[in-house]
Order: sequence, then C-alpha cells, then structure tokens
Amino acid sequence: MRSLALILAATAVLAGCVAPEPAAPPKPVSIPRGGDVRNDIYAQAMAIATAQVLAKECRELRYDGRREGLVKSALANKARAQGVTAAQLHDWKTRIDKARVQREIFAYVEKRHIVIGEPQTFCAAGRKEIALNSAIGAYLLGN
Repeated sequence: MRSLALILAATAVLAGCVAPEPAAPPKPVSIPRGGDVRNDIYAQAMAIATAQVLAKECRELRYDGRREGLVKSALANKARAQGVTAAQLHDWKTRIDKARVQREIFAYVEKRHIVIGEPQTFCAAGRKEIALNSAIGAYLLGN
C-alpha cells in the first residue's frame, strides 16, 4: 500500500534517514524567524516526505534534494539560535506522533484525489503543489 510508503517516508525524513538526490538549482529557502522550531521541522519533514513520494510515483516530476539540504541547514541554525541541543532534536525525532503523521497523510491523499496505483493522480497532485507554490511544491521540479 503506497500510503503506507508515504507514512514510512515521512517517519524516515523526520528521523533524518533519507538521503537527498541531486537535482536542478534549489529554490530560495525561507524559514520563519519566530515560532517553535519543532513546528517548522515537522512541517518541512512532512513536505519533504510527500514530495519524495510524489516524485517517485510520477515520472514527470523530480525531487529537489539540494533544497532539502538547504532547508535542513536553515532549520538547524534556527534550532541552535533557540538553544535547542542535539539531544533535544534526537528526542523529538524519536517521539514523533505516528498517528498524527498517518492522519495527515490520509487527509492529503483524499484532498488531492490520489489513487494508489494510478501515477497520473500523483502527477496531478505534484503539479497542483508546484502551481500553488506550496511547501511540498518547493521540493518538486517538472521534467
């Protein structure tokens, strides 16, 4: 079940286990200055995992792995500026709410009308994200 793959990808990204693939020059990175960095990390990890799955399932899309590296670096800088330790970051990663991840992924699949086993639905979702200039779309490149 591919929705399970999306859940696993999100969990892996949140744990820092997914290696980026090379792509075209990344789009500019902007991380909000205020707010809790944990929310930013979670939001970006979900966007990364979703974009990776969309690109994997749709041959018309490519994943922008270099952007991932820039975003992770910006998030690490923000975390350090907020006094977050490496141990705290590790603790956050290990305490991910998997039920929340699953709920959000299922909601996304329904919202974007993705049908498992139908690549064109993944392509349509990816193109929509790019057109919206969304957090997910920021990690996607068209061929």
